[in-house]
Formats: sequence, structure tokens, C-alpha cells
Amino acid sequence: MRREEILDSWDEKQYRLLLFLHKKNFSATKEDCSEALGTNTSTLNKLISSLEELAETSHLFTLTKQGNVVSIQVPFDKNLDDVFHYLLVSSVKYQIISELFHKKTISIPYLEKKLGISYATFYRKLDEINLLLAEFEIKIENKTIIGSEFQIRHFLVELYTMTRTWKLTSEQISDKSVFDQVAVLNKQLQLELSDISIGRIVSYLMIVKFRYLQKKVIPMSSSKCFFDSVSFKRFVDAFEESSLYPLCKNYMDHFFSSYGIIPNENEALGLLLFLMGNHILSDSSNTYKDILTIEANAQSMTSIIKSRLLDCFKESAIILPKQQQELSYLLSQIIWHHYLFKGWVTTENTLMDQQKVEKIIALFDAKDFITTFFIDYFPELDQNIRMLDYFNSDLYHLMIYYLKINYSGLSIGVHIEGNVLMKKILTPMIINRLNSLNYVTASIFDKQSTYDLVISNVNFPSIEKQGTYFYLINHEFYSGDLQMIENFVNMIIQNTATKPYSEALV
Repeated sequence: MRREEILDSWDEKQYRLLLFLHKKNFSATKEDCSEALGTNTSTLNKLISSLEELAETSHLFTLTKQGNVVSIQVPFDKNLDDVFHYLLVSSVKYQIISELFHKKTISIPYLEKKLGISYATFYRKLDEINLLLAEFEIKIENKTIIGSEFQIRHFLVELYTMTRTWKLTSEQISDKSVFDQVAVLNKQLQLELSDISIGRIVSYLMIVKFRYLQKKVIPMSSSKCFFDSVSFKRFVDAFEESSLYPLCKNYMDHFFSSYGIIPNENEALGLLLFLMGNHILSDSSNTYKDILTIEANAQSMTSIIKSRLLDCFKESAIILPKQQQELSYLLSQIIWHHYLFKGWVTTENTLMDQQKVEKIIALFDAKDFITTFFIDYFPELDQNIRMLDYFNSDLYHLMIYYLKINYSGLSIGVHIEGNVLMKKILTPMIINRLNSLNYVTASIFDKQSTYDLVISNVNFPSIEKQGTYFYLINHEFYSGDLQMIENFVNMIIQNTATKPYSEALV
């Protein structure tokens, strides 16, 4: 599921056009726009007119037309995530899901009145939502979400953290006591949580809390999990024998007792599986090392996948021996993210274009290797979740990372949060590009340091305050963004009337 599919149909088209223009360095011909969106000239002209109105009312971007060329410009203190959220709040599909999550039961007449829709429109939107949920193997039926508890939680966390800013997620569905308890979790398990990790765990705990209080929690069974039943049992046994089990169990028992809730026995497992997901564990945390031990003791399929794919890289002579340890770690992160659960919420239409896929396939027969590997070793896995497309995408990013220096001047800290590959690829890409300008010193962001400029893809105050200037980049990062960053750096150097990001918000 792409996150823009949560938007209403016309708003989705508007957002897709903005994404396309952004990907094309903020400018493209009408013919290219029509081809990319699969629309005719008449529809495209209506979309452009709608975007002009959206730009005027939201003040989040500007749109210009010059002859046959359409261009957009986004202020330095804004990005397309802000535009997406502006459109999201009026989405009927999002409002239905949100109402379903926050209320014990939903009233269809109330929603019809609140959203200004008819009875027929409500059920048409419900059908559209269920098409999206089918990827997660869950659905809305009898005014509630049904399916695997793991999958329901996974979907809701992804929905709230990928369709809203991290700051809004924590502000709108949480309370201070949960933040305090996440701080306890961080200390007890030595997780070394980042800002995004904190936001995701807060979301997870609030979702679990709401579901228990509303008596919606479905017993979690291995038959609906990401492993086959034998591998799953080995994993659970290894977890229960590890030192992590009492820590996770005691923490979840304490969390639920503070709300007067008696949890299911397997909530410790639910917490561990969530921690293993995207954006949570850092490679330096003790919990990460403990989970590697559990994985090894369980002899699970994730360990086999990691080993075989690493062998594929070695046999193809793509990496040096000294790179194998780091690549092994990156592969383990990819596997966890894409195989813990079925379904995901992505931020753009495709993870990479066909030309890039073909370049990787030309280097070595990765696609055939992976396809054959999964068919031979894991025939029970559901091939309908497009897992192979995602794996090929991540393999491409790994290739770029391995196939891809500091000067005096403006001090810049680069802070990228997200999955491991995003950090490993984008951070050095931005740093090296900026250092090549010869008049700046860019480095990995250090919370103990202060900078002239901080560049980040998240806008937490703890990051903003470390620099005189703050530049917020999009989660959908393209080559044109590097030029935008350079322009911003030049504006600072030339002492133009550029305000710090925090001041611009006031």
C-alpha cells in the first residue's frame, strides 16, 4: 500500500503529480506529467488548476506554468510531507480508519454527518479501505478490524507513523505517561532509541492500550505469523530461554498494570517482534546483539536467508572481504523489516525505476537467484506481497552503497533517521556532496555539538536547536534535493535573509 492511496481519489492524483515533479527536479513538461500519471490533457489541466488553488490556500509550495512546462518550488522550511498531511486530514478513508481506531464502536450515521457523505459513499469507501487492508491480510467487518493481531498492530503503527509527521503522531495519540514508560524501556533494555524509534514505540504502546481498553485484542497465534510454524516455535523457544524474555515480560506487565489491564501471555513476544521491525534497533544496542543470539539459537529462516544472500554477493565478487561483516549486518536488517510482517506502507510509488533494476540484474543474476531461492526453500511464503520487488530494491541500494572527503568552512551536521539502508546511503551521499563544494565541513550529526546548519529528514526540536539554521529534507529523496541543499547553503554563506527553521515556524 502506498500512503497516498489513503487520500481521496482526486487528492491522490494531486499528490502523485507533486511527487513526479519533485522527482524530476521540480519541473517537467505537460506531456511527461500526463504519461507518468496516465491521464489525458484535459484531466492534467484540471489537476494543475487544483494544485494552484492548493498552493494558494496551504502556502506550502508554489506552482508556475511557463509554456508547456510545469514547475513547483517548496520553501526551505517545508517539504512534501507537509503537503501530504494537509491533504490527509480531509481524507474520508483516513477519517473512517481513525474513527474505528479511537472509538469502541463506530456510528455510521455519525460518520455520514461528520464527513458529509451518503450511506452509499460510506460503504464504497469501506470497500476501498478493505482493498488496501487485504495486503496486510486484515479487513474491516462488522464495524471493527479483524485478522491477525500482529498484522493489525503492524498496519496501525505503519499508518500513523508513515502518514503523519513523527511529532504529530506522538502529540495526537499519546500521553506523557507513555513517553515516561518508553524512557524506562530504553534504559532497561539499553535500546539506544532514536527520535523516530521513540515515536514508533509510543505509537505501538498506545495502539495496544486502546485495543485492550476497547476489548478488541485478538489472541496472537503462530499460524498467522511471518514464520512457518516450525521456525516460529524454534524462535519462541529461543526467546523464552534468553535474558530478554523476563525483561520484556516485566516491562509489558508493568505497562498494562498501570491501566488496570490483564494482558495476554504473549505480549512479551509481541513487544520483541515490534522492536525487530523497521526504525527501532540500532546496531550498537545490546538488545540487537541479544536478538542475533536468539536468531542463531533458533536456526530460523531469517538466518538462512541472510547467509545465502551474503554468499551470493561473495560469489559474484561484488564486495571486498573487509566489507562482508557490515553487509551481513545490513542484510539482517533488510530481512527483519520485510519478513516480520506481511504488508507495508511506502512513501512513494515505486522504490526504484526499471532502469536501475536492470542495471543490478546486469551485474549479477540477483532477481533469478532470489526468486529461485524462495521457491526452493520457502514455498509456504505468500508470494502475493511483492516481497521480491522489495528485496531487489534493497539489493540495489546495497550495491550503490558499496560501488559509491573534508574542507574548512561552514559547519554542517547531517542527521538521517529511518531504516539502516537510508542512513547508510543518504548520510554519506549528502556529506560527500557538500564537502566537495570546498567551502563547508559536513559530518555526521552529533547531539553534543553545535553547527551552522543541521540537515535532517525529521524535525524534532532536539535536532533543530543544534544549528543556527535547519534544513528539512523530504523522506522521498531524489538527486534534485542535493541541488536544493546546495542552494540553501549558498544562501546562508551569502548572508541573505534566510531565517532559522524554528523562527520561520513562528
